[in-house]
Amino acid sequence: MRLLVVMWDLSRAEEVCTCLYSCLEQVETVCCREAAQAIGLLGAEAYDLLLLGLGGEEDSQLLQWLAQGSTLCPPRVLLLAENKDASADCIAPATASPEQLCHLLIVLSKKPLPRLAKQLEQRIGSAVVCLLDDLAMPPFLKGRRYAEWLLGRIIPARSADAVPVGEWYRQCACTFCTTPAAVERCLRGAVETVFTQGSMQAIERCFGATVDPEKGKPTNRLFLLKAADHLRRVHHSLTETRSLNSSEIHQRPAAPTSV
Repeated sequence: MRLLVVMWDLSRAEEVCTCLYSCLEQVETVCCREAAQAIGLLGAEAYDLLLLGLGGEEDSQLLQWLAQGSTLCPPRVLLLAENKDASADCIAPATASPEQLCHLLIVLSKKPLPRLAKQLEQRIGSAVVCLLDDLAMPPFLKGRRYAEWLLGRIIPARSADAVPVGEWYRQCACTFCTTPAAVERCLRGAVETVFTQGSMQAIERCFGATVDPEKGKPTNRLFLLKAADHLRRVHHSLTETRSLNSSEIHQRPAAPTSV
């Protein structure tokens, strides 16, 4: 687990880190005392947890930056404040002891999905629906539902192109209570519909010259990868949040916590 502590009082930050070291076997901590420095750290590397206690405008600046989807992996946020903030997963008073903060961080680390990542998930879902509408993939097709679900997981995945297509079908089938073969068949039908009856302008924008002219349509795998790549280019904030193989795929975020 990786923790970034952003607080003015570095001695207090070190007390929290020391408490965590005594409770967890594997934990890596980094401390800083400026929002600008924290943004640089979050933009360069992924952190599981963020303990934020600068106060006032600097807290707001960092939370706003995170909410814009600027980081590769949104952390779970423990905010030291008196008022709740929609971007934070957990709220604690500024007077909380290092032991209390340590306990909250451990609890927070077990939550299934950061609140900020949930916001990103919603943006991805809207972008996927818009793209499939532009391609004129009929909304009543089962393959359309499967395409939406798969693209929602592939776009933020770290190494989607390294995952076997059969694994995509298996996970999708588990979600929709069907079989991988049915997912493959329905998705193939939806892709064929796009490339026989869909919008040629949208197809050219999304796929360019990557489609085999002899076959006239891409494979399911190529369709999903190219569509995901297109959405990443068009919507720069649709960046990585978690691995496609993560158990988080089937979970939902818990409500914000407070002490």
